[in-house]
Amino acid sequence: MNVLFGALVWGHIRANRLRSFVTVVAVALGVAIALAVDLANATAVASFSQSVNVISNHVNLQVVGVGRGFDERAILRVERVPGVLYASPTIEESLAIDVRPGDPFSGEILRVLGVDLLRPFGSAVSTPSGSANTASDAANTVPGTGGTASPGLDPSVLIDGRGALVSERVARAHHWQVGTRFAALAGDRIVRLRVAGIIPAGSAAFDSSVVFVDIVTAQELFGKVGFLDRIDCIVDPARVDAVRAAVAAVIPPGTRAIQPSVRTDEIRRMLRSFQLNLAALSYIALLVGMYLIYNTVAISVVQRRFEIGTLRAIGARRSQIFRTFIAEGALFGTLGSALGLGFGALLAQLSVGAVSRTVDTLYVASHADSVVYDPLVLAKAFVLGVVAATIAALVPALDAAATPPAIAMRASGYERRSTTLARRCALVGVLAFGVGGLCTLAPAIDDMPLFGYAAGLWFIFAGSLC
Repeated sequence: MNVLFGALVWGHIRANRLRSFVTVVAVALGVAIALAVDLANATAVASFSQSVNVISNHVNLQVVGVGRGFDERAILRVERVPGVLYASPTIEESLAIDVRPGDPFSGEILRVLGVDLLRPFGSAVSTPSGSANTASDAANTVPGTGGTASPGLDPSVLIDGRGALVSERVARAHHWQVGTRFAALAGDRIVRLRVAGIIPAGSAAFDSSVVFVDIVTAQELFGKVGFLDRIDCIVDPARVDAVRAAVAAVIPPGTRAIQPSVRTDEIRRMLRSFQLNLAALSYIALLVGMYLIYNTVAISVVQRRFEIGTLRAIGARRSQIFRTFIAEGALFGTLGSALGLGFGALLAQLSVGAVSRTVDTLYVASHADSVVYDPLVLAKAFVLGVVAATIAALVPALDAAATPPAIAMRASGYERRSTTLARRCALVGVLAFGVGGLCTLAPAIDDMPLFGYAAGLWFIFAGSLC
């Protein structure tokens, strides 16, 4: 086997270095694009998981509204429901900073959470009676992170001076310090805030793109005076279902009382469809690489037909010839996949920003500080590239193994294709177009257009066969 591989493959690769290089690069590009999209998706999901319920991991019930929000007086009725231990009013919006006119990709989108910063989240549960925190201690506490902002916070700045708590990452990126005033875009209005405190890096379960402001400040910034987007509640864990039903009976029409996991699952389902679209598009690049592998191996079979016939005549078995050309495809796949991993990791740094911005704009506010390099995603991309290249070499390898020794060694041309085979391929291609058309009529499965992707693949194969 090693002798056959050296005679049929290595020598041909050395004699056709440019073609071999282009083939390896094609596989590398396909693997790199698929890897970059998978890494960007994984990073976006990790950021999403941190950002959806950043307020507190103790929250087990939420009152959520739609559109502009709901009447803030609803919180008084919610707090009176038996079993509700704590209820926090929340405004959730976004600000854009450092936006340059005419450049839609400039600046950074920051998620703004308006909460009662003068009351530590969950203090009603965790603070013993008679030991309430002071206002300044409360203001230093960052909701949901278990950490504190920079010491010496002045509560009056948070209330009267449009103060904001920002992450150390954001402050460092924009050269902000405590007391710095900055302009931001809230919808179509320019607003100004003041850095009241900086949240240290490394705060647990904290998305660094989140800016905390007082609930009153948030209502003024986003034109929601008298309205709330959400009420985050901590209720008796033993009575969650009963309390949810009681809360649902007292909240305004158009609002829902749900558990945080329900909201997270709804957004995750929307994200899944978006990420599946990206993955399907990325695999098209790998499919192009498969066609190049097929062409490269098929051409090499034609060029080495005489050598194949000679080897068959002196005793080489069909299975040995077949395995040799399959190994050639696997070699291209291995080299291309290894190169693609490095290029894909670099490409992910560029694509994660675009994916995060799309997720932030269309689905949920999130921010990815860095790419999450999941070893399983890397292994998947490598294996996918090798397997795809091996499959692409399957037909040429079968053709090589079927070469009759006597005919292949003749001086006259062997490469005469049967017109019957061509007609059969064209007929199968037409049938494949029909199957693809039927797939376009099938409904989605679990809100995912799986048959739509299948239709695309059928159309590609149908065109190839025709």
